[in-house]
Amino acid sequence: MEWISADVLDIEAGAATPGGAPGWVTRALASRTSQARPGQRSPAVYMSQSQVTQVVNALVAGGISSGVGLWIAHFGLTQAQATQMVLTASGPFPVIGVQFRNTPAFDVSVFSSGWLATGGQQPPTVPAWETAMMNVLPTLQQGAQDQPGQVFFVRQVQALANVIGNVNSLPAASNLAEDGAFGPATAAAVKAVQHLFGITQDGIVGPQTWSVLVTGSVP
Repeated sequence: MEWISADVLDIEAGAATPGGAPGWVTRALASRTSQARPGQRSPAVYMSQSQVTQVVNALVAGGISSGVGLWIAHFGLTQAQATQMVLTASGPFPVIGVQFRNTPAFDVSVFSSGWLATGGQQPPTVPAWETAMMNVLPTLQQGAQDQPGQVFFVRQVQALANVIGNVNSLPAASNLAEDGAFGPATAAAVKAVQHLFGITQDGIVGPQTWSVLVTGSVP
């Protein structure tokens, strides 16, 4: 069917459902491998921010652990916040796009340049600038709090920890409230992720922990 060679599966009312995502991803990956459509990108799933956990859980339950990106509708963010979300919220299911504004005439999104460039190609390796970026992200620990009008770094940590926790069945890093408050539960989730990747388990999100959260691997 023609739709399996599409770049994106649309999950919203009147379109696809989270339960249909694993099957579509499997077929879309096969279509891309066979080059059924020249220029086909790595598959991505579009959904609202409120559906991310449901979609990720459906993918994991369907045996999908990688190879698909997330395009998230998160209205109310600034362009800078949306861009930061794409740059930092990767992990096993990387966020390749954020739709942050809608108007009567059109919607506005930012996308990962790497994903846009992957038409028919394998995803690129992590560039040097991305590694450098880990060193300038803020160090976060218990007591940190997102502030209105600023980048929601704590929420990004919580969202990334949730994805890694759900994929790897880490109770302490699953179903974590993404509320922007770095409390004991967030610290426990960070320690669980640190333990999974074999790095210092101090509950502090510094460059190395940002790297494992964003890339899903030890730098």
